[in-house]
Amino acid sequence: MAQTKIWAKKSDIGESVRYVLNPEKINVKVQKLYSDEITYITDKHIADGEIESVYLTATWNCTEANAPEKMMLTKELWNHGDDDQNDRILVYHMDQSFKPGEVTPELAYQIGCAFVEKVFAGRYEVVMGTHIDKAHIHNHFLINAVSFVDGKRLRNESTGIRSFYFAQIRK
Repeated sequence: MAQTKIWAKKSDIGESVRYVLNPEKINVKVQKLYSDEITYITDKHIADGEIESVYLTATWNCTEANAPEKMMLTKELWNHGDDDQNDRILVYHMDQSFKPGEVTPELAYQIGCAFVEKVFAGRYEVVMGTHIDKAHIHNHFLINAVSFVDGKRLRNESTGIRSFYFAQIRK
């Protein structure tokens, strides 16, 4: 069973995105993968040694290249464009960790994607990276603190982020 934690980030979104997508943490040598699921995961074709490694990343409502800008554009659209100057939460950083040997990189990636689809994808920009640089495989998620749908802050869902965390995420 995965262990999760979430924390608020008030610092540069670009810096957080770079951490989640760090190639040294998400680069999987093809030989390390345990199944043919890799073609499904990466939407890349692996044939005759064309690709030696893949990166287990995904985005929702943005791209890897434009995530920081897209998140700030959403904030500006809903009159939260000054969040960075006013020391307000810019994104939520969450991780989902698995015990060593509990999952393969592919399975952790698939679990992370399914989780985002269920909880965040309909309302927020999200960047995810499956990190395999430690004994325990883990997913990192960056979730925009402001919804692109209606401008509501994630912390305002229900009775606050703690309530949302325990009701939606931990469940």
